[in-house]
Amino acid sequence: MKMVRYKQILAAACVFAALGASNVAAAETTLNENDLVIDKTVTVIGDQVLPDSEELAKVEEVRTGSIGVVLTDGKAGTEKSNVKISCQKVADIMDGEYVLTDTYKKSEVDLNAIENANDLKTAAEKLLTTAGESTSAVPTDADGFVTFKNLEVGVYLIYAQDTETYDTVEPSLIAVPTWNDSEGEMQYDVMIAPKHTEKPEKEDNVAPQTSLQENTWKYVTAAGICVFGALLCTILYKRKH
Repeated sequence: MKMVRYKQILAAACVFAALGASNVAAAETTLNENDLVIDKTVTVIGDQVLPDSEELAKVEEVRTGSIGVVLTDGKAGTEKSNVKISCQKVADIMDGEYVLTDTYKKSEVDLNAIENANDLKTAAEKLLTTAGESTSAVPTDADGFVTFKNLEVGVYLIYAQDTETYDTVEPSLIAVPTWNDSEGEMQYDVMIAPKHTEKPEKEDNVAPQTSLQENTWKYVTAAGICVFGALLCTILYKRKH
């Protein structure tokens, strides 16, 4: 009777060890809400393209304009203030066409061939790789707003140099002037709200892996003890009889 009880106790121990290992594995693979990355893109003015050659013919090259940049609310917990925004001229308007400045000619971007918002985004990203770090970057105010004034006519690259406390900001291209459909004229003072996406949560992958390995060895050891105990009990039982 004692030997039977020993076997029952050992069997129960093996079952509990297996259940414990199963529960730990389930807990290790469960995703929390913070583990999910949500790609959220926002904009105020919508997608735009550069004015075409017909509209460029109406540009008054002697005038100056301005670009207002406004950052909309980012992910909860981020700050849209003190984000350094750079505004660099990448092209002039000459004889109804866009001509890249000397700094950006090596990018080989053809602004005159842009037909849609996707082309504009691709051009902005490519020009950004050519741009150096600007010393004239201006931080946004408490409302996420900054204005660049007294700008010559041309195309400007808008990008963020410091987004440590904010979302990831996409580079943008905006022309001064820009065609205003509602007014039916070229607008020299323009406003842009760059698109931005949430940054993924920072994860520490080392600790969970270490914990999983430690728990795995614990359960392997427990299972080994159970098996060894069962074999030992069987041998003793056979010798006794």
